[in-house]
Amino acid sequence: MERRDAYRLIDNLISNALHYSFENQSIKIILDENFLTIEDKGIGMDEITLKEIEKGPYRSFQAIKHYKQGSGMGMQIIFDIIKKYQFQISISSYINQGTRITIK
Repeated sequence: MERRDAYRLIDNLISNALHYSFENQSIKIILDENFLTIEDKGIGMDEITLKEIEKGPYRSFQAIKHYKQGSGMGMQIIFDIIKKYQFQISISSYINQGTRITIK
């Protein structure tokens, strides 16, 4: 993996986790030889959002309300890099509980 792509992938994952976490919550980062997991305790995503983010830049009403400055491009960058390197992504998310993203 090219250094620039690794930086962009990790930067966007962490930025999203920080921006959409509830105040005074930490994020969890797990790095292993085979996977990277970023987990937050934040607004979460519903099923519609999980489907829409795979199609292109998308922001739910809840995301816009929580963090007005986002563009929806962060997840698109993540998906583009994953596709480029044929990685696998797993996203589990629950409204008002948080999101866990694992990349293998």
